[in-house]
Parts: sequence; structure tokens; C-alpha cells
Amino acid sequence: MRSYRLGTRQQGRLDSQPRQQASLAAYDAESGQMFTEHSVQVRSRQHSDWIGELRTPSLAKKAGTPEQIGARSLVDAAVIMVAEKLFRDLGEEHFFNVPWNLAERVWQHVLATHRESFHTWRVLASTYAEQMSAKHHRYHIEIRQPSLSLPDYFSGLTSRNWLACLRLSPKETRTADLINICEITNLAVLDLSNGQVSFGPDNVKSPFDERILRSWAELAATGQAFVRLEALMLGWEQLGLWLFQYLPCFPALTKLVITDSSYLHQKNRKSWEPVALNYGWEARHAKRSAKSLRPVFDEPAFHRFAVSGILSQYSDAEDLPRNEQKTSDLPVVEACLGMPKKWAHILDDFPGSRTIYLERVKVVDKSRCPLSSSGSDSSKRSLHPERSPGSSSLSDKRVPRQASKARQRAIDFAEILG
Repeated sequence: MRSYRLGTRQQGRLDSQPRQQASLAAYDAESGQMFTEHSVQVRSRQHSDWIGELRTPSLAKKAGTPEQIGARSLVDAAVIMVAEKLFRDLGEEHFFNVPWNLAERVWQHVLATHRESFHTWRVLASTYAEQMSAKHHRYHIEIRQPSLSLPDYFSGLTSRNWLACLRLSPKETRTADLINICEITNLAVLDLSNGQVSFGPDNVKSPFDERILRSWAELAATGQAFVRLEALMLGWEQLGLWLFQYLPCFPALTKLVITDSSYLHQKNRKSWEPVALNYGWEARHAKRSAKSLRPVFDEPAFHRFAVSGILSQYSDAEDLPRNEQKTSDLPVVEACLGMPKKWAHILDDFPGSRTIYLERVKVVDKSRCPLSSSGSDSSKRSLHPERSPGSSSLSDKRVPRQASKARQRAIDFAEILG
């Protein structure tokens, strides 16, 4: 005889796989039988459809259609129909023949009625990259208790059509999932900020260390990952001088922000500043660091304590490489998974000495990267070993093959809206 006791999901590490069942031998006094009791966690289904769900569903239910005088035109009726009922089933292939002035009316109606979702944003961002760029429409996602595995979220954030900014707490994350961040090929900002410090037997240390950064640098040195990473933010981590030797491996990295490190802080600049300069990094002093970061974290019009605003701060150095397409010309999505600690002290403890804002002021030869000499070994650790270097996957293409049939059956929205 077996019985199963179902428990609720508790806040803790964001495991990519279900935890092992807890088994306990027990005795039933009434029947005299021995049995095994299994405790199985039940994952919450909240946010299981995180791509398609509305960001503010409660507001969407209360929002009504904007008032207007007279009967609606056919275009207005089509816009409302697409925005409120059809968009969930539409893809970017449906908007290929729709001009932006009509698609913009759909997007504005979505915003006015609080019906925006990540699916809505990414369909329009993939089709109208210039009009949905960072300077016009950034998108923010916050999932405090992820119900899916982290690689599922990483996959949804990955695209060649936009840039992704990720906020994560390593203390809440498995080591394997930290390494899998390299799968986000369009990652532009990575914020690893640990949550509140806990004490007692349940205290969990951050798995982020030199080994993880080395694995990232190995992939970045071979061009397999982190090719668009511009800013790395490390909050409440145990760091050392080993950090700087891996930075030359990241080709686009120009900004490094460190706060509350026991070794790297403003009061002991003499201990680490010469090493940073040797690798091409200049550290701003306390007041200048805080002054530069305040407008990044204080964006009430977008989302307070968001980190994607750091992309708008360009380096003054003339010899730094620039991406083919500027950040401001691309759409940007920022995702906050779990409960990473917010950089509130930048606004509360101004100027403070806890935070260092480092900027890359010169290009360091790739030979300075400790992994450059082991290129043959790095090439063996391919992200997708089953693919040849020149091959491409369906996920890399803008429109999947199966979409060709969908085009034939798709509604021509250009005719409906026009």
C-alpha cells in the first residue's frame, strides 16, 4: 500500500529539473501494514504561458474600448479585432505586407487597453525592428517565481531580431543554469545580483566563481556566445583579480559594474586599479560612478531599477569596436527572473564607496586572454556539436519553413486594415 503526500512549491533555487522525491517508510497501526510515503512537489502553473499571457490581466479586464463619436470605420474595427482577439494566434509572417502606420495603430490600441504581452511585442519587434527599437519601445518582464526551467526562459528570450537584458540571482540558480546563459546569443546586459543574505543552515552560497566565468570566456573567445554582451553587472559576489584576465575574451564588453564586493571596492583602489588598467579598464571614482548609474536605475517612466538603460551610455574611447548595428537601433527586452537584489543603494547612499563603474578605454590584444592559446580545445566544446560551422537551424531564420504554408492560408491584414 502506498500513499502520496503532495506539497506546494516552495521558494528556493530555480532548478531546471524536478527535485528528487522524498521517501519515508511508515507503519499503519490500524491495518498493521508497512508502506512507503513519497513527498512530491507540485509546480505552480502560474506564468506557464509567460510568452502569451498579458502583463497586466487585471487592468485589461477593466479597460474598455476608447470612446469615440459615431460609428467605427472598417479600419478601426479591424484594428480592435486584431488587437483584442486575433493577435494571440498571429506571427510575424502575418505582418509582412502591413505598413507600420497600420501596425502602429494596433500596437497603440494594445497599450491603451493594457493587453500587451511578450508575444505581442516580439512579433512586432521582429517585423518592425526600427520602429520598435530601444529608444521607442523597450519591454520589461518580471517573473518572481519561475514555474518553468530557466532554459525555457532563455530560449524564449533568444532571437537575432532584438537584444536581451537578463537579471538573475546566482544564489537562487543552479550552476548548470548559470553556464546555460551562454545560450542567449543576443544577450546585451547580464546582471548577476544576489538576493538578501541569509543566515543559518539554509544559507546558500552563490555558485558564481572563476570556473563559470572561465567557461563563458572560453565560448566567447571562439565566437560561440556573448558576441553582443556590452555590460556585465556583478552585485554582492565574491570576486578577485582573476576577474580582469577573462574580460578580453568578450569582444563587445565595454562596461563593468561591481558593487558590495569584499575585495573590489573604492576604498582599496590601489590593490586592483593597476591590474584593471593593465587590461584596458578605467575605474570611475565613487562620485562619478554613482552619478553615471543614477539615470540608469531611476527610470520611473519605464521600470525603476531596470538595467537596460546602461546600453545608452557609450564609451568615449575612439578605438573601441562598434557593432554593425547600434543598440539604439534594435528592440530591447529586459527579463528579471527570480528575485535578484535591486541596486537601490545607488539612489539611497549617494555617492557611497560600495560601487565601481569600470569602462573599457582601450582594446587589449586577444592574446592576453588566457584561453586564446587553447583554441583547439575550445572549439571542441561547441554549443551545438551536431551542427557543422556553416550550417544554420530553423531557429536562426526569420521565418520557419512551416510558415510558408501558413502564409497561403493567412489573412491578408494589409487588405483588411487598408
